[in-house]
Amino acid sequence: MYHQTPSPQGTSSPDRHATLQWKKTAFVIFKPDLIHQNLQSLVWRFLEWHGCELVVQRYGWIADEQRALLYADHRHTGRTNWELGAQLYKLGPALFMLVRMAKTPKGHESTASYLSSELKGHFVPSTAERGTIRADFNAQNPVFNLVHIADNEIEAEREATIFFRDSELEAMVRDRDEGTSPAGVLACDPTPRLMHFELLLLSMLAKLTMAQHEHDPIATAISKGERLLKETGIAERQRRRQVLNATLDHCSTLLAAQTRRRASDELAEGLLDYRNYGHTAFGDLRALLAGHQIPLSEWEEYLLVTSMYYYDFQ
Repeated sequence: MYHQTPSPQGTSSPDRHATLQWKKTAFVIFKPDLIHQNLQSLVWRFLEWHGCELVVQRYGWIADEQRALLYADHRHTGRTNWELGAQLYKLGPALFMLVRMAKTPKGHESTASYLSSELKGHFVPSTAERGTIRADFNAQNPVFNLVHIADNEIEAEREATIFFRDSELEAMVRDRDEGTSPAGVLACDPTPRLMHFELLLLSMLAKLTMAQHEHDPIATAISKGERLLKETGIAERQRRRQVLNATLDHCSTLLAAQTRRRASDELAEGLLDYRNYGHTAFGDLRALLAGHQIPLSEWEEYLLVTSMYYYDFQ
């Protein structure tokens, strides 16, 4: 189902892909973090509810050269860490789609501009407005932010040719129009597998601090924090941050009051010190995690590192 063969970038010509009506067509990527969390069906239903119709879709991996072409205008001027962001595309495939709307919403020049400005959400999820993908569907940080949508019809055509060969795209569109390749709701298990930085962090701290029993003060503080986070909605960003910070501060105070130092305390103290997450030496952090046998999957480690790196990013 997934293929790691990159498609070369096409060349432009005035009538190329004219049947797509680019003012009505948008190029959308469901990024690897969205796929890993199994959010395809939910996010697609959101787009469908707003009037989108699927034209073509294809899974694939994003090669380094394709990412450089995709974000050509942002590679050197963007505010995020280019190399850290690249690691996301080594972890799993993405889903490339062309979608269209029968009528461009009022006040927008194209379907692409509408989806990008109104439905995608700010690239920093904590500032994304409710009712957007990045606010409502568990985007975790400026890298782990679920979707890419071309900003306008010109960019939609340019970006589509990075991932679809001209002949491939034309054949897929023709089959779609002839009804031989129906594009319905994306076929996958609709059950999400959500990842949460806050819960991952508290789970790690519970293992590191090695609470002796359920009434241990640190265990109690962590358990309370986990319960409050589970009761707080995904889109309630400010509240989730307040709960996490208060829990980390409380645990830090309790850890400092202990008279017996443990080998794991250095790592625990680093994970509790959220005010200095941006200054973390992540190579050392990985070594400490391995040394203390904290089992993290590749995805969990990437979520941890990126969320700490961008913790105070606005």
